[in-house]
Amino acid sequence: MTATRWTDAAWATDVGERRGAVLDTVRGCADPLGVREVAQRLGMHVNTARFHLEGLVTAGLVERVEGSRPTPGRPPVLYASRVGAPGARSYRMLSELLAQAVSDLPEGAAALERTGRQWGGALAAAVAAGQEPVEALVGILRSIGFAPTVRRRRAGVDVELGHCPFQEVARRDPRVVCTLHGALISGALAALGAGLRMADLEAFVKPDLCVARLRRPDAQPVAAPERARRR
Repeated sequence: MTATRWTDAAWATDVGERRGAVLDTVRGCADPLGVREVAQRLGMHVNTARFHLEGLVTAGLVERVEGSRPTPGRPPVLYASRVGAPGARSYRMLSELLAQAVSDLPEGAAALERTGRQWGGALAAAVAAGQEPVEALVGILRSIGFAPTVRRRRAGVDVELGHCPFQEVARRDPRVVCTLHGALISGALAALGAGLRMADLEAFVKPDLCVARLRRPDAQPVAAPERARRR
C-alpha cells in the first residue's frame, strides 16, 4: 500500500521535480533558509535556486521572511515553508480510519444515527423559511456534494442520490457511511416538517447512484428490491 494511494488528488500540487526538491529542502528545515543555503544543499546555481524559490512564493507554498543582521545594512531575505500551504492531504485516509473505528464500537450504529439526525436538523435550520420541504432537502443534499434527482411516487418521493461525495469510503464500509446519510436525511425531514419518513436507503443501485425512498407515515413499507430478495 503506497502513500500515493491515500493522498487526496485534489489537494496535490505538482511543481515539477527540481522545484519540488527546493520545496522539500525548505520544508525539511526548522529554520528559514537563504538562497545560497538552498543552492549549496541541492548543488545548483544560486540564480536557479532563487528562480525556484520565487516561483514557490508565487504559488503560495513558501513565504519570504526577514533575517537578522548583526551589522547595519539590508537584512537578508530568507525563505520558510508557509503554514497551511496547499499540498498533499489525506482526508480520505482519515475518514476511512474513523469509519473503521466507529464500526468497531458497540454503540457505533446508535452514535451514527444520533449524529446524522443532529446534522440533518442543523442543516435544515439554515434553510430559508417557506421553502417547500422536498426542494429544501434537495438543496441540502446538493450543498453536501450529491447530485440529487426527485421522482414523485404515489406513496411519497424517491430521491436519487447521484455522485456520492463519500463514495470510496462508502464502498469500503457502507454500514457507517450509508447509516450516517440515512440519519442525516431523516433529521432534515423531521426539522423541515416534510410529512415524510426515510423508509429505505438503497445503496449503489448503480455504480454512482443510491436511492432514498421517502414515504408518508401511513404508507406501506417499501418492498426489498428484487435482486436483494434473490440473494
